[in-house]
Amino acid sequence: METSVTVKQQKAIRQIEQLYDEIENVDEVRRFLERDTFLVDILQEAPARVREFFGDVPIGLTIHHDPEEGWDELFIVIKSPYSPHETLMRDEALFREWFAYRLGGAQGKLNITEELM
Repeated sequence: METSVTVKQQKAIRQIEQLYDEIENVDEVRRFLERDTFLVDILQEAPARVREFFGDVPIGLTIHHDPEEGWDELFIVIKSPYSPHETLMRDEALFREWFAYRLGGAQGKLNITEELM
């Protein structure tokens, strides 16, 4: 069976699986990344950037679907040990210092969210 995903892309996707602490429905995330390969570089970079602002916290990936609107979006999920106010401040800094510059490359397919621990 031929696939459009190169060996290099498959290796990069496997690397992403090692960079994140929790991946909800890993097979679905893998298929998503095989289709939307432009996210791979951002996802490889993200854990280090998140930890610059949040410290050594668990980071996950999950996909959200809206079948009525016809879209899928991958979310980086940061497990924050901080208060809601502190989490918001750190999220805003992460956005301002890094994610805002990567939004165009994400093509509306990637977002970041936090869950309080």
